[in-house]
Amino acid sequence: MDKWLDAGLGCCVLKNPDVRKVVNDTFYFFNEERYILHSFVIMPNHVHVLVELLGENTINNVLHSWKRHSANTINRMLGKKDQFWEHESYDRIIRDKTHYKMVMKYIIDNPKSLDPDSYTLMITKNNKEK
Repeated sequence: MDKWLDAGLGCCVLKNPDVRKVVNDTFYFFNEERYILHSFVIMPNHVHVLVELLGENTINNVLHSWKRHSANTINRMLGKKDQFWEHESYDRIIRDKTHYKMVMKYIIDNPKSLDPDSYTLMITKNNKEK
């Protein structure tokens, strides 16, 4: 399944740069208020995000906010009313610096075989220096 996703197969609505911009802007909306974005990649058919939660914010609340806002905006743009995101998300807790670097590398490497115009990759300045 991961190979198919990473190859950009299936429904690839995120390949559209306007759709990716909605997701990108959604991630940045509460950045440094509810969470700190460390990196993300918006692939043609899925997304990976490395985020540090702040305060009492939970991953479930942040994901719900991202999904709700971006889905509503994208569906309006596309003239659709379909479910946009999967209900489930595959989240994990970063255990240590080694795990952090492994996840960062995975995010950076994930789109390497794709056309550069088909994805959006963001790495914070701090992470470029690590």
